[in-house]
Amino acid sequence: MNNRELIDKIAEMLFMGNNYSTADYGGSRENFIYDCLKLADTNNPADFEQFWEAYPSKISKGQAERTWNKLKKKHKLPELSILQDAIAVAKASKKWHKDKGDYIPNPSTWLNAKGWLDEHEEYKEEQTTVGADTGEAMRRYREEGGK
Repeated sequence: MNNRELIDKIAEMLFMGNNYSTADYGGSRENFIYDCLKLADTNNPADFEQFWEAYPSKISKGQAERTWNKLKKKHKLPELSILQDAIAVAKASKKWHKDKGDYIPNPSTWLNAKGWLDEHEEYKEEQTTVGADTGEAMRRYREEGGK
């Protein structure tokens, strides 16, 4: 049975009072329900692409996608929105800013390590103060007619 036929059977089951023949489905209600659940849990390739778009390190996309599919199949990935939120928090973290992003894990590593559960210290750019030399130069510039 292809996906379209299975969807039709689901619709028939839900909207027509469960009047379907198990003979149409190999005689097994359990097989039918199992395949319905598998269909409902199919991996949406667009989800991985949205994850990839959000993730700052674009390294080893194929490996990241294999990891994604493996975790998705085992029901070990949270919803995409949770991943995207976790990535946004991590992007603003001190660790991910360290050494210009050298400590951002590869996407596959982040997925395997359940990086969405990590806690991060917020990154704050260092405030630069105007030194005496700069302040003096600005004062002279203004005195000489600068704005």
